[in-house]
Amino acid sequence: MMKKATIILMFLAVAIAAMAQWPAPSRAVSSTQRVVGYTTSDAIDKQNVGTGYAGTHAVGALVPADMLKPYVGCKVVGLRFALGASATTSRVFVRPLDSEGILADADSVTQSVWHPHSGWNEVMLNGVKGYTIRQGEGLFFGFDVTETAEQAQTKTGILATADGSQSYGFLVLGNFGSGEGLYAINGKGLLCVQLIVDISSLPSKSMKFTHMTNGYQYKQPGDLIDFFVQYQNTGRDTIGQYTINYTLDGGQPVSLDTADVVAGGALSSIERVFNLPADIASGPHVLRVYITQADGVPMGDDTFIADTFSVYREKYARQQTYLEQYADAASPYTAGCFDAMATAVQGLKGNVAYVNIYREGNPLACDKAGSLCQDYAYTYPSFTMDRSYYPGEAHVAYDLNYYVLTAPALVAGMMQELLQDEHSNPAFAQLQIAPQYDAATRNLTLTVSGTTTSEAPAIFGDLGLTLMLTEDSVASPQAVYNAATGSTSTVRQYMHNHVLRDVLTAVRGDKLQLQGNAFTATYSTTLPAGVNPARMTAVAMVSRYVDPSGSSTVGLKHMDILNANSISLKDAVTGLAVTRVTPAGPALYYTLDGRQVTPSEATHGIYIVKQANGQYKKIMR
Repeated sequence: MMKKATIILMFLAVAIAAMAQWPAPSRAVSSTQRVVGYTTSDAIDKQNVGTGYAGTHAVGALVPADMLKPYVGCKVVGLRFALGASATTSRVFVRPLDSEGILADADSVTQSVWHPHSGWNEVMLNGVKGYTIRQGEGLFFGFDVTETAEQAQTKTGILATADGSQSYGFLVLGNFGSGEGLYAINGKGLLCVQLIVDISSLPSKSMKFTHMTNGYQYKQPGDLIDFFVQYQNTGRDTIGQYTINYTLDGGQPVSLDTADVVAGGALSSIERVFNLPADIASGPHVLRVYITQADGVPMGDDTFIADTFSVYREKYARQQTYLEQYADAASPYTAGCFDAMATAVQGLKGNVAYVNIYREGNPLACDKAGSLCQDYAYTYPSFTMDRSYYPGEAHVAYDLNYYVLTAPALVAGMMQELLQDEHSNPAFAQLQIAPQYDAATRNLTLTVSGTTTSEAPAIFGDLGLTLMLTEDSVASPQAVYNAATGSTSTVRQYMHNHVLRDVLTAVRGDKLQLQGNAFTATYSTTLPAGVNPARMTAVAMVSRYVDPSGSSTVGLKHMDILNANSISLKDAVTGLAVTRVTPAGPALYYTLDGRQVTPSEATHGIYIVKQANGQYKKIMR
C-alpha cells in the first residue's frame, strides 16, 4: 500500500539479477576525491538515448547501502553527468533511500545547472550543500531531463549511456502506470552519472570483503570446495601486495601471498579449490577467509568473511520440488508467469508441488502467508524453488519478468530446466499425506508422516513441518497483456490455479516431534463454504524449524525445503482412494554401458540415474 509521505521503489521490468556488480572507481577528480557509481570512467557508448516518457523527469542511478559502505562518513561534494546534446537548464539532486527500501519524499541536496553541454558536465555542490553518507542508507542521485512527446514516441533524447547492465543503473522517477516510484529503463545501458565523494577521511591502506561463495551448500566428504571471494580497496592509496589466509572450522590457516595491484576503490577477487577431508564430520562447517596485511600494513580483525556449508553422507531422492510464486493480480507479468509456469510444471510429470501466494491487498491474498512475501518477494511476480538460494544471486527468489511478455516460450523452457535442476538435489526427509474428508461437516483431516535421515538433526538442528491448502479454478480479476495490441486490460473472471487458501501450521512450520527419525502429525480444519474441496490440494514440506517467538539466526539463504509432497483432495472428497504415496528411497546410478556404481564412484562423466519413483534422468559430473 502506498504511504502518503514516501515513495516506494517499483520496478516494472527488472532484468534477471546476477550478483551485484560493484564497479571499480578508476577516475579521481582530485587526489582527495573519487567518482562513485555504475560508470566511473569518461566512456560514452550511446548518445541520443531517451526514457520513453514525455515531460520533465528526474533520471539517475541508485547505489544501495552495501555499495556505499566503504564511504560512510565521507561527503558527496558534487555530481558528474554526460549528455548527447546541450540543454537549456537542468538540476542535480541526491535523495537518500533507507534500509526498508523507501525513498525519501524530498531531495536532501539539489542545485540548479544552467546550460549543461554535450559530453561530461561536472557540478560541485555549493557551500554546505554536500551530503554526508550515512550507515545503512542508499542514494538515488542524478539530474533532470526534458523529453518531448515526439522524443518519447521515438524513444530518443539527449541522454548518454555506457555499456553494461544493472537494474539500478538507469532509473526514472515518476508515475508511469503503477504509482509514483522509480522505474528501470532496461536495455539502454548504464546512465552516465557519477557521485563525486571526498575521501580525505579514509585510511591510507584498508581492504574490505564484499562477497563470498563456496558453491552448493550441501557437500559430501571428499568433495571439492571451490570458493570465490571478492574484496575492495577501501583506502585512499593503491595497494600492490597483500596476504590472504583461509581456514576450515578454525583449523590450520593456508596462506596466499599476492602481487595484485588494486587501485583505491577498486575491486579484486581470488578463487581457490581444495578437497574436503574424507573423515570430516556430518553437519555444519565454516570456511573463513581473511586478509592479514596490505603493503606491510596489518589489517584489522574485521577484515574477514565467512560462509557455511553442511556435510552429509545420507540422502533421499526428492519427491517433489516446491515451487512458490509471489503473485500480483494487478500485474500483467503475473498472468504471463502463470502461463509459463503451467507449461513447465505440466512437462515435469507430477514432480512439482506448486503454490501461488498473492500480494497483500489482492482479493486472493492469504493473510497467514504475508510474511513470506515480505521475506522473499523483492518484486512481483517472483518465485523460489524449494526456497533455495543459488550462490551469487542477489536474492533467494528469481524473476523472469523481463522476458515473460515478449518470449513466453523461452521462459517456460527456462523454468522447466531450473525445476529439473533443483529436483536433482539431495533430500534429507521423506513424507506422505493421508486425507480424510467428512462432506456433512466439511471437516478435513490430514495426517502427515515420514522419516528424516539419521544425520538430519545434526545438520539442520530442529526440523519443521509446514502444511498448506491450495485451490484451483478460482475466478478472480487479473491484469493481462495483449501482445497483438501491446495493451493491458483486466479479466474479471480470470481462472487462478494453485491459490494458497490456508496454512494449517505455523507459516514457517511446526516443530517436528521425532521418534527416532520418524514423525507423524495430524491436522484438522473445517473448510469454509467459499472453497471447493474437490479442487483443492494439500502441500506438505519439511525444512529447518524457526521459533515463531523470535527471528531465525540461520538466515533466508539457509532456509531451503528438505523435501516436499502434495496430494489432490479430489479422491478423498469423492470417496475414492484417499492416499497417494510418492515413492522415496535411494537413487541408483549407472554408467552408460549399464554398470551400477555407488554415488561416491560416480565422479566424472555422464551417468544414468534411476530415481525412487522409477523415472530415469541423465546427469553429468
